[in-house]
Amino acid sequence: MLLAVLLPAGTLPPGDRLAAGLGHVTLLPGIRSAWGRARCPGLWLESVLAGAYAVRAAAPVRVVRGGAIATVAVGVGVALDSGDSLLAPNEAAVDVVNAGTAPVALLGWAVLDNGGTPPAGHSWGVIVWEFPRGWQTSRPNVQ
Repeated sequence: MLLAVLLPAGTLPPGDRLAAGLGHVTLLPGIRSAWGRARCPGLWLESVLAGAYAVRAAAPVRVVRGGAIATVAVGVGVALDSGDSLLAPNEAAVDVVNAGTAPVALLGWAVLDNGGTPPAGHSWGVIVWEFPRGWQTSRPNVQ
């Protein structure tokens, strides 16, 4: 089993226009990138399949490690290794660093509130997956 976690109340967005997506992401070695998520509210989860990287977020995030959940305060960096998972608000800006020499393999999952107005140039019905420089992804499975 990759991850089993009971999400605290209020973690998932409310509403009747929810969308979810699952995708495989690779962080290239030596990248430093910023994920400036000014996006729709929701939950973003990354599980580290292989490798290690560091994250610093502009919102509190949760790290799941060895079955325990720890909250990481705004602006505090955290190292994630194989088997760790990150739970973050989709709308939070995140700085990511893979300082290693090997790629990092992630499984990403999102549950988003598609209510309101979509980002410029987009329409609801499909999750818009935009990744920063140094991220590679297969086509996500979106529902």
